[in-house]
Amino acid sequence: MQFLELVLKNFGPYAGIQTINLRPEKDGNPSPVILFGGMNGGGKTTLLDAIRLALYGGRAQCSTRGNLSYSDFLNQSVNRHTPPLDDTRVELIFEQVQDDKLTQFKIVRYWTKNDTKDNLSILIYSEVVNDWWSDKAITKTGTNTSKPFCLWGYLTYFCLTANK
Repeated sequence: MQFLELVLKNFGPYAGIQTINLRPEKDGNPSPVILFGGMNGGGKTTLLDAIRLALYGGRAQCSTRGNLSYSDFLNQSVNRHTPPLDDTRVELIFEQVQDDKLTQFKIVRYWTKNDTKDNLSILIYSEVVNDWWSDKAITKTGTNTSKPFCLWGYLTYFCLTANK
């Protein structure tokens, strides 16, 4: 599995729509390591939380969740400048091998303030029509388990944070 892009909308300290390229290149060659730097409280850990939330929903072990219920965590994650009817959204695009072919997936989780749960869509990119299409079977599986895509231990192992 390789993460390609993370899109945040009104999530944590990120107001509006923010798109983060997770497959940067230098001189046409992919860069194997991505570093996020910034001041304390700048949103570095929030990026990792967004990836965890996209993949695992209510099972995500996010840094600011603590003992909050999932619905309380979702409400806490809404940017404070978000208009009342605007949604909060986390999208993660990644590639993984499916049926011996490299396939792109997009996980979309969105909610509005005071929602008790999020909405989930899992999309697969079709090269035939050059567009995303919803896979309802995978989406249904994704609401019940975190195993369709990757295991929690791998994400924890590869996403390190250090505060000093």
